[in-house]
Amino acid sequence: MSVVIPSLRAAVAVPGWAKNELWRRARAVPSLDLRFADNKSLVDAVTGQSLVPFTRASSGTFVDSAGVLQTAATDVPRFDHNPTTGESLGLLVEEARTNLMLRSEEFDNVSWGLLNVTVSANTQVAPNGTISFDTITDVNGVTSANVGCFQSVTLADSTTYAMSCYVKAGTKSTCRVGIRDKAGTNIFANFNLATASTTVGNAISSTIQDAGNGCYRCTAICASLTGATSPRGLVYMDTGSYTANGTGTIHVWGAQLEAGAFPTPYIPTTTAAATRAADVADLISQAIANNIRTLYLEFRSPASGTRGVASLNDNTANERVNVLTSGTDPRLIVFDGGAEQANMNGGTVTANQRTRVAVRINANDFAISINGAAVVTDTSGTLPTVDRLMLGRTQAGEYLTGTLARVIGWDTTRPDLQTLSQ
Repeated sequence: MSVVIPSLRAAVAVPGWAKNELWRRARAVPSLDLRFADNKSLVDAVTGQSLVPFTRASSGTFVDSAGVLQTAATDVPRFDHNPTTGESLGLLVEEARTNLMLRSEEFDNVSWGLLNVTVSANTQVAPNGTISFDTITDVNGVTSANVGCFQSVTLADSTTYAMSCYVKAGTKSTCRVGIRDKAGTNIFANFNLATASTTVGNAISSTIQDAGNGCYRCTAICASLTGATSPRGLVYMDTGSYTANGTGTIHVWGAQLEAGAFPTPYIPTTTAAATRAADVADLISQAIANNIRTLYLEFRSPASGTRGVASLNDNTANERVNVLTSGTDPRLIVFDGGAEQANMNGGTVTANQRTRVAVRINANDFAISINGAAVVTDTSGTLPTVDRLMLGRTQAGEYLTGTLARVIGWDTTRPDLQTLSQ
C-alpha cells in the first residue's frame, strides 16, 4: 500500500511588484514606468507600449554611449550620455535655443576676425568624431592682452548670454572665452585646460565640462548691458598679458553664443544663426494622468530659473500639479479651479546632478521627498482634474532643459516617499 505525503513547502506566489527594485520599495505595481536612461526608448515598462508622442521641429545634438557628439533628426528623441564615463543620462527635454555664432566650426572663415593669430583648419578630431578642430597659433613677437578670434554679433540690451567653445590644449593650455558687451567692455572667464579649472574673471559665472579626449567645453555667462558698441563673441588664447613666440597653439571648435544663464547642447551653424526647437514629450491620457496619486521622478536639472520636471494638467494653469525646480529648490505646486492648494519646497537640488523626487498627490494629502530626505507634507487641499502628463515641462512652457532618467506613476498613494526617493 503506497502513502502520499503532502509537500512540506507550498508554492509561494510572487507578487508583481517584486519584479523591480523601485516597485518593491512601493510594494505596488505602477500604472506607468518610463525608463528613459535604462531602455533609451519611450516604451512603458508596465504595458510594453510606446505611450509618449515626441516632437521637436528641428534636429538636435546629444552624446552617445561612446562619448561622441551625434545629431538626432527632426522629431527623433535624444538619449544623452556622460561624455567621459558613457553613463546613460536619459531623455533630453529642452527649451528652444539659438546659436548666434556663424561658421561655428570654421575659425578660418571670414566670419571670424583674428587678433594676433593665424588659423589652420581641420587639424584634430573634434567631439563629433570628425577631423574638424581648428588650430590657432600666435604671431611671433606680439605682446598683447588680445590674442585669439572674435566675431561680431547682435545682442539684446541687458540680457544674459552663455558663450561657449570646445577647446583642446596645444602647446598652450590656457584660454579665455566671453563677449565684448554693448558698452565696449570685454567680459571673460579664464580656463586652465591642464587642470580642468576655471576662474570667473569679470563674467557672471563660468563652467568647464570634460568632453573627452582632452577636450573641454568652456563656458562664460555674461551680461550684454547697453551701449552703442558692436558686441562680439570672443575665444582668446591668453588669460591676460601675453607675449607670443609664434609657436603658441590651442585647438578650437563648436563656438556657441546663446541667450540664457547656462549652456545647452551644441547647435552647429554655417552661414546663419541656427535654432534648436523645443522638445515636446506629452502623454495625453486622462485615464492615466488623472489617476496618478504617487509620482517618482529621476532627473538632472540646471537648477537655474524655473525648470519643469513633470506636470499633470488640463493644458491650463487652473488645473495642474507641477513638479519643478525653482533655482535650487525642488517644489510641488498644486492648483485646482485656479486656486493654489499646495506649494511645497522639498529641499535642495544640485545643478546637473542626479536627483530623485517622490511626491504624493491626493485630497488633503500632498507630500514631497527628495533624495531620501524627510518628507514635507501639506494636509489641506483639493485635487485638480487633469488629462495629460507633460514630461520635462509645465503648461507655462517652463522647460527642464536637462535629462529625465525615469518617470513612474502609481494610481495609489504610497506611504513611504522617503524610502522611494533614496
